[in-house]
Amino acid sequence: MKVWIVNQYALPPSASGGTRHYSLARALQTRGIEVEIFCSTRNYLTGHLIADAGPRDCAGVRFTFIDAGRAPAVGRRAGRLAGMLGFARGFRRAVRRRVGDAQVLVGSTPSPIGAWAASAEARRRRVPFVLEVRDLWPRTLLDVGRLPRWHPAVRLFGALERELYRRADRIVTLLPLAERHIRAVFPDAAPITWIPNGVDLRLVPPAAEPRSQMDGEFIVLYAGAHGPANALDAVLDAAGRLQRRRPGGFRFVLVGDGHDKPRLQARAEAERLDSVAFLDPVPKAEVYGLMAAADALIVNMNRGNLYRFGISFNKLYDYLAVGRPIVSGTDAANDPVAEADAGVTVPANDPEALAAALERLSAAPSAERAAMGARGRAFVEAHHDIERLAARFEDVLRAATGRRP
Repeated sequence: MKVWIVNQYALPPSASGGTRHYSLARALQTRGIEVEIFCSTRNYLTGHLIADAGPRDCAGVRFTFIDAGRAPAVGRRAGRLAGMLGFARGFRRAVRRRVGDAQVLVGSTPSPIGAWAASAEARRRRVPFVLEVRDLWPRTLLDVGRLPRWHPAVRLFGALERELYRRADRIVTLLPLAERHIRAVFPDAAPITWIPNGVDLRLVPPAAEPRSQMDGEFIVLYAGAHGPANALDAVLDAAGRLQRRRPGGFRFVLVGDGHDKPRLQARAEAERLDSVAFLDPVPKAEVYGLMAAADALIVNMNRGNLYRFGISFNKLYDYLAVGRPIVSGTDAANDPVAEADAGVTVPANDPEALAAALERLSAAPSAERAAMGARGRAFVEAHHDIERLAARFEDVLRAATGRRP
């Protein structure tokens, strides 16, 4: 079986950011399914060029890079719609003369317009269309963009959302409770399968013993996008509190890039947050070593309705996989850290709660922190191993074509 996955924001493993579709493609190929990924030439986190337009092999998976114009980084509104439209047009042009390649098309909704282009191409070729629901549109515009319901963009993306549900032969969602939303919008939607993000455990080094905290700084690491949705101001607030309460006791390392990074760096410098360091993004295979060298890992979210259907953050499962305790600030409908019993959960966007949780972890015996990390690793192995998730994805693809797995 040959499958095309159309996701403007997909990335090869050499880039920094989410590599869900690359990892799934590698696992699916061992199961006899040939995958080609169509994505933008530019990194969605930074807007920087990844590759020139055209097909190429990226570490064993075929990618076709589409020039969507100078797409802005995540967090910038200006140019986002133009980038989505440019990618959709570029994808249709790239495949216009290709004959007999795809037996299933998958469209993913970080860009709903790109997913619509995938559905249109599936219709033209008379092959099944699988919709992968990641960001919920237009809910993202309402909850993150703060646009009113009457805004033309909200109405446009609402109509597009319903049409995608109508066209889909099967639906995959990363969010555990998204089926409630989908059925409310379009009750007759196709069968829905939850397939969250996962980890290629072959890339993750074995968990090392945590350091003793008798001497030295307690290292707290964040790895991921630096954008409005990542709520990193609260992490800096927590760092400032701990720097005043325990000078030299903590070091915060923020790895990654994004729209908010220059502002966060300027803020840390202005407030003399000497305990905070910013590192450039690194490829997925390298970031695990940085995570494993930390004493604790941190993630925080904004308060609000954005996560009422759940979360499936790549970085959270990466955190769990490296076997380090996690401090999570969240009000999401699901809580992988609590489910795994792999750290401390506090209310979303609460700097004092984040600081207090880190103080508790730093004071805990190393054996207790090691046990938290081990439980996190076991949780990922049981529920978020990419090989297991690929088997579920294969079932969806074969069901879409009417074949039994």
